[in-house]
Amino acid sequence: MKQYVVDAFTDEVFGGNPAAVCVMDSEETVRRLNPDMDKLLGLDGLLLQVTARGKDYDCVSRSFAP
Repeated sequence: MKQYVVDAFTDEVFGGNPAAVCVMDSEETVRRLNPDMDKLLGLDGLLLQVTARGKDYDCVSRSFAP
């Protein structure tokens, strides 16, 4: 899986305030996600975003931060 760090306001690779975005296969996967918060503390980033296409909405998302 390729990973990119991007600035949400440009198409440029961004080196500040990092975040990870994970696109999941379904809304149910996002809703059932039970992250290991201790492992999240070890990520090289301040924020983990998890998202998927929604059934009643364009997308469903959850955010996790240390």
